[in-house]
Formats: sequence, structure tokens, C-alpha cells
Amino acid sequence: MSPLSIKSSKLALILGSFLLLLLLSACTGSALAATSWPGLSVSNGVAFIAFNQRVYAVDTSTGRELWRFPIEEEGNPTFYAPPATTDNGLLIVGSYSNFAVALNADSGAEIWRFDRPGGKIVGAPAVGNGLVLLPSADRTLYAANLAAGSFVWDFTTDWPLWAGPVIHEGTVYQASLGHNLYALDLESGDERWRQDLGGAVVDSPSLADGLLLTGTFNDELLAIDAQNGEIVWRLNTEGWVWGNPTVADGSAYFGDVTGKIFAVDVATGNVIWEDQIAGQVAATPVVADGVVIFITDTGEVLARNVASGAPTWQQEIQGRLLSDPVIHEGTLLVASDSLEDLLTAFDVSSGAIRWTFRVSEE
Repeated sequence: MSPLSIKSSKLALILGSFLLLLLLSACTGSALAATSWPGLSVSNGVAFIAFNQRVYAVDTSTGRELWRFPIEEEGNPTFYAPPATTDNGLLIVGSYSNFAVALNADSGAEIWRFDRPGGKIVGAPAVGNGLVLLPSADRTLYAANLAAGSFVWDFTTDWPLWAGPVIHEGTVYQASLGHNLYALDLESGDERWRQDLGGAVVDSPSLADGLLLTGTFNDELLAIDAQNGEIVWRLNTEGWVWGNPTVADGSAYFGDVTGKIFAVDVATGNVIWEDQIAGQVAATPVVADGVVIFITDTGEVLARNVASGAPTWQQEIQGRLLSDPVIHEGTLLVASDSLEDLLTAFDVSSGAIRWTFRVSEE
């Protein structure tokens, strides 16, 4: 067997084992046992959390639940992907049960359902130019009409898709669990270029100054020219890079699964500062008010000075933190896989907890 085949088989085994553990966890415990990681997005003062068998809408000021979908469990669908919000008041949610649904963002009422995917939807949907783009584990990126949910086009890749697509100026950028990053025409789905990155990619690339920044399971962060797909620079890391970097003022911030955190210069890839923390980093950090905030799989929330990396504040909550945090109007929102602390709101400056949203059985 070739080294590439061995590496691909190893990746498939790791990811398959991870999904098997999730499946087994769904078959044990109470009705409120955690069986997935939550997907989080925020719009107009409302946080939307896709988790387990529900999608929840929560007021970001008070932590009060506004609605949930479905109201009653129906067929045990499971949700992972962060919902996508639209300008016309829709909420697009991809399901681990091979469908996507458009909801009224104010009420949670179902508008349409797209059940063409032959695989699970783990990555976040993207919306642009009247289309909804849905990445599927059946190796296909689907485009559906935003208003009606009808099929428009699809594009088949080399491996399953866990990363959400990125839309910019008529181009779609889609990474796969194989080694490829694709650039597609948004209107037609036709391929413009592809680039072999040398490792699996499980999160959406970040676009900054004409560069696509993406981490891989080849222990690297790469910068790719968005126009032609050429690799501009590479940075070796200690371990897999699961979450994509966040960019602010010419610097990119990210961590790897060994707990190494970095600030690097976007233009050159040179390291500005780095540090080692205790937990694994599997999510994208966020930046606001002079701090960059990392979260770990063991429940730590860590604020660091953006310029120096010096600690600013630290908190700890229940559960694993695997979902990208969000900052909204001075509030940091962190989703956990613990139903006791499903969503926690922090003051960005001090780290003080403002409220916690806990899931009730009713």
C-alpha cells in the first residue's frame, strides 16, 4: 500500500471512529444526553443554536428561549452545523439526517425543506446571490434556490465535505476531507481551480487580503492565492489545525489540537507570538477590544492580549467547547455540548458571566 493510501486509510479510521462514538453516545443516557456538538450563529440580537434534535433561538440580552424547532421531536433529526441567516428573515439549517430546512427566523416555522443530499450535513450552509450552498458528506456541494429550496446545481468532490463553503465576489471556495481546496463559479458551479493542500480540511477557509487561510490535518496553516489557487506560504504547527484562523489588523490567530496557539502575520506567515495552553483547540478564536479569545475541548475560555499573547482573563464552563464562539455587541457567546451550559454569555472585557442558557425538557 502506498504512503498516500496509508494516510487516507488512517484519516478514514480516525474520522469513522469519531463518528461512531457520537452515534453510540446518542443511544445511551437520558433524553437530554448530548449527542452532537452545537452550531452557533447570531443575528439581530438572537442566537441560533443547532444541537442534538433541536434548533433553539435565544435572546442575546437575557438568555431567554424564544422558540425551538421542531416543537415536538420528529424522527430524531440531529443538528451540528451553524445555521445561516439571510437578509429576508430566513434561517437555513443543515441536518446530520441528510436534509436542510429553511425556517422563519422570528418564529421558527418551517418554510421549505431540501432533502436531495445523500449524506450528512456537518458544515455551515452559505448564502449568496439568491442561492443556498450546502456541503454534504456524500462528497457533493449542493446549490438550492433561496426562496423556494429547489435544486439549482451540484458539484462532486474527492472526499466528504465537513467544511462550509465561502462565497466571495461570485466565487465559491470549498475544502474537503481529502486534500483539495476548490474554487467554483457561484452561478454555474463550474470549477475554476483546485489545489492539493497535502492534508484534510474540516473548516471553512478565512479570506483576508486576497489570501485564503486554512489549516489542515497535515499539521500546517497555509495561505493560498484566492485568484489562482497557488500556495503563498506554509507554517508548520505542532498538530492538526481543526478550526480556521480569525484575522484582525493583518494578523491571523488560531490554535491546534495540541493546545498550541499562534498569532501570525497574514502577508508573510511569520509568527508574531505563540504559546502552549492545557486544552486542545478545535474552534476558531474571536477578536474584540484588544483581546483574542480561545476556547478548548476541556471547557476553558481564555482571553489573550492580541499584541503580546499575555493572559487577560480566563473562565471555565461545563462540557467540551468545539463550536466557534461569537461576539455580539460586547458579549461573547460560547456554546458547549453540556445541556446545563449549552450557551454562556460573557462580558468581553472582564470575562464575567452575564447569563447561561440551559435546555429544559418542556
